Amino acid sequence: MRPQSSWRGSGRAPGRHVVITADGSFHGRTLATLHATGQPQKHGPFQPLPEGFQHVAWNDAGALADAIDDTVAAVLLEPIQGEGGVWPADLEYLSAVEAICAQNGVLFMVDEVQTGLARTGEWFAFHHYDVSPDVVTMAKALGNGVPIGATWAKREVADAFQPGDHATTFGGQPLAAAAALKVVEVMIRIDAPARATGRGPSPSRSIDHRRSARGARTGSSHLMRAGRHIRPCRRPSRPRLRARGQRRHGNRIASRPASHGHRYRRRRSRGDSQESPLMKHLLEIDDLSPTEIEQILDLSVSEQLPDLSHEGIALVFEMPPARTRNSAEMAAIQLGAHPVHVVASELKMDERETVEDVTRTLALYYSIICARVYDHRTLERMAGVGAAPVVNLLSHEAHPLQALADVLTMRQEFGDFEDRTVTFVGHPNNVFSSLAMAPAMVGMNVRLASPTDYSPSHDGIDRIKRCGADLRVFADPMEAVAGADVIYTDVWVSMGEEAHASSRRLDMAGFTVYGADDVGRK
Repeated sequence: MRPQSSWRGSGRAPGRHVVITADGSFHGRTLATLHATGQPQKHGPFQPLPEGFQHVAWNDAGALADAIDDTVAAVLLEPIQGEGGVWPADLEYLSAVEAICAQNGVLFMVDEVQTGLARTGEWFAFHHYDVSPDVVTMAKALGNGVPIGATWAKREVADAFQPGDHATTFGGQPLAAAAALKVVEVMIRIDAPARATGRGPSPSRSIDHRRSARGARTGSSHLMRAGRHIRPCRRPSRPRLRARGQRRHGNRIASRPASHGHRYRRRRSRGDSQESPLMKHLLEIDDLSPTEIEQILDLSVSEQLPDLSHEGIALVFEMPPARTRNSAEMAAIQLGAHPVHVVASELKMDERETVEDVTRTLALYYSIICARVYDHRTLERMAGVGAAPVVNLLSHEAHPLQALADVLTMRQEFGDFEDRTVTFVGHPNNVFSSLAMAPAMVGMNVRLASPTDYSPSHDGIDRIKRCGADLRVFADPMEAVAGADVIYTDVWVSMGEEAHASSRRLDMAGFTVYGADDVGRK
């Protein structure tokens, strides 16, 4: 059971129906809770999703305050975002959220499905913070394997429910209730919170020991540690990876490796007292939120660079690199890291070892794995291991760092993105896929001019539109570029597609960019 039962009572005030959740959150897999989950990559196959959910940046009270209006009924947060890693809320963040909710007459709801019932050294994770939520949801540990969920609310909130307001076919059945009562009885008898606190450090010590035994540098690399060993930490500054096609400081792209919910703590040496930053994978632009893209752009021109001293970065190339390798290596060096060019032909992924096993091995030595591959699925498999953040340097489906570099160049040129239009002319390839998403997510208009037979798939167009794009597709390139602020094109034949060169040249006749004022004339 997820928090949907509590939402029925959150919208009692007329006109209030929106629930705000956080980017990177996870609240369930039924339609309502899936939309509440702040991971757009999980939404695609289930569109259209129910309306009434809005996502804001995690650990950013200002972003939440800006999002509150007369339509918002509740704010739903996890004290610790736990899918694929550990991302605790700042101590002051939850207190600020509680105050914002109180000032605006909005319910403050806490999802304790993964963290509740002694898993963090307190009966509920919000007990580590000086807050008193209006609603708390719980499940999982409550039944110790027997399916059950429950919602706990303050009396004034609970009183909003009337008989018949909420029902479920199997809810409240005696077997699950009896199991839950016995589980809680045992938890009290064994003092489960104290046991979690005492045993919390053990997994991280075990991991450090195994790494040391294998000759790898030891570090914190904590699993989800219980109780007071979990220290709420601020959202980290993110490392930069150089992307091509930028000017001055713009050629250093801040990368927040992101996607698929796998978060990772960057390893630090023994004795380092700072909390390890947390990262996600970056396989495609929509793994980032619009707020995160703006943060990356800001960081890319900042003089205060993240420090990656003594960190190793693996650069895996299935395709012969030129600009990509040089830009990535120099970006890593500028940050104090040590980049290593790993030749894919030596790894022989899925020949000598599986992609997953190669990833696990690399993660023993490197803090970040960057890869340029033919098949995008290879990146997804690497990210699925969850051993280290994976950054897409290029695949047949996406080129996110290039898109970030291009959007940064646009901002340097125009100052802002309001009422700006970018038109892509030619073959809508992997570069187009990422480029169409990035400008749309920062508020630009996006157009595509290509032969009818080369139009993106319906799924591709839907994914781009979910990023906020009002994508317009033209068969006439001159019409497409009329009034555009940016005209963009790319090669018609990508690496590995040489067999299609002749047919592409014929098909793309008229979709050639020779200059800003000379499109499609030859």
